[in-house]
Amino acid sequence: MRGTATMPRFRLQTLLGLMLLLGGLIGGVGMRWRAAANLRENVASLEGVFLCVGGGYSGDEWRRSHWARSDFRWSSSFVPFSGNNSIEYVSVSEDTPRHLIDDQVLQVICRLPSLQHLNLEGVSTSQLQLERLTRLKHLETIALENTDFTDQQLASLGESNQIKSLRLAGTDITDRGLAVVANFPQLISLDISYTAITDEGLKQLERCKQLKIIWASETNATTPGLDQLQAALPDCEVLAR
Repeated sequence: MRGTATMPRFRLQTLLGLMLLLGGLIGGVGMRWRAAANLRENVASLEGVFLCVGGGYSGDEWRRSHWARSDFRWSSSFVPFSGNNSIEYVSVSEDTPRHLIDDQVLQVICRLPSLQHLNLEGVSTSQLQLERLTRLKHLETIALENTDFTDQQLASLGESNQIKSLRLAGTDITDRGLAVVANFPQLISLDISYTAITDEGLKQLERCKQLKIIWASETNATTPGLDQLQAALPDCEVLAR
């Protein structure tokens, strides 16, 4: 009687075990299928795009020499890029037509968990959801020179408290944008050259005691306004031609 009583339980346990095994196999196939789909998506997004990438970046200037040794063109021979823990900086190569940098490309870039430095110089940002950058918890430097970057887009980065360097020369930011910049607690380097900012905007920066260098050439700020900023930030170098 005991033997017969335990048989159904044994069969049930065996059946449950087989179901769990089958579920695991199906789940594994599903994960591989999703990974393959993501890979295909990345390949399609980056087709024809040149990105200079690498790790161990040191320095604050955006010069071509920093990127030349790691210049890749993503194509059907794509090597997995998304989620790569070794990539710390990404710069759009000079060889890439700027119209190819769209929000799909930005999505791929934002899947790099270790990204610290991003250069989007010359790219049209109007169609990019730049708030995605707030997901990059190690991002320290953003270069947006000569783009149509606006005050509103700058406000979308307001939660990126780790930002140390902002390159905004030649963008559409105004004094209103500098009110947002003033809230970046770790910002030490700022380029606002060739923008429409005025003395009123510079006053917003006077509370940024951590700033070490500001480029402010060819703006609507006056010499007295720049001198006042320099006096308010004695440990910061204010550069204007």
